[in-house]
Amino acid sequence: MKQERLNQIIELYRHRAKAAREASLLDKAREMDDFADFVENNSGSFLDDAYSKESELWEEYENNY
Repeated sequence: MKQERLNQIIELYRHRAKAAREASLLDKAREMDDFADFVENNSGSFLDDAYSKESELWEEYENNY
């Protein structure tokens, strides 16, 4: 997964949290912010996992062809 896509997800959920707060849906806003925080705090792991998977798939491809 690319950093740009992770940033889009974070931005989307921050925007949704703001909209939920404006609608006085404070529990939903907190959930959205918590998810955005989770993605932001773990983005390095997501990227590492994606690169590892890509490497594994490429290695399998090279071994089979």
